[in-house]
Amino acid sequence: MGAGAGLCRDGRPVRDAGAAPRDDRSGARAGHRGDRRPARVAAEQARLVNAAGLPAVRLIGHGLAATLALEVARSLTEAGGQVEALVLVSPWRPAGAGAAATAYRVETGAAEPDEGFAARLSATVRHEPTLYAGDLTVLRPAGEVPYDAEELEFWADLCLGDVRTVEVDGDHRTVLGAAGAALAALDPEPAR
Repeated sequence: MGAGAGLCRDGRPVRDAGAAPRDDRSGARAGHRGDRRPARVAAEQARLVNAAGLPAVRLIGHGLAATLALEVARSLTEAGGQVEALVLVSPWRPAGAGAAATAYRVETGAAEPDEGFAARLSATVRHEPTLYAGDLTVLRPAGEVPYDAEELEFWADLCLGDVRTVEVDGDHRTVLGAAGAALAALDPEPAR
């Protein structure tokens, strides 16, 4: 979902996982005009990470991109890759795709979404994430967020490993600035 998901190595972004890879058949971006299924996009991202030969990655998903980051982590692990850390920053899932304009404003602060955003949002809302066997860290902003604190349990319920929640400064849109310091300070060994 936009620039909200990324792959990190040594604390630096390697590739924007929100920018879906090209669909081999049509040349369209997977998850954009072609196949919009998050599981397919995640599997392709995992394939690209494995092909890059990275020994381990940190996956970070912000906001609506949390679903994609979780699915990439699962796909990568199942394909034999190593996920050093999965970090979800202010993760949320709207109840339905009908409120695409509201979700877009929450994520970006901008006015109206384009057709591509509405389609990706619809695919994300319809997708039921799969259980992830690794550990998970959730960075939760102390300020205004588009979800209730209880909704964070959705993400914890999908994780079979340890789950750690860390409160950071900022609100849903400004948290990425504050999250940088929190991400750098994170111990890769989460504690429940």
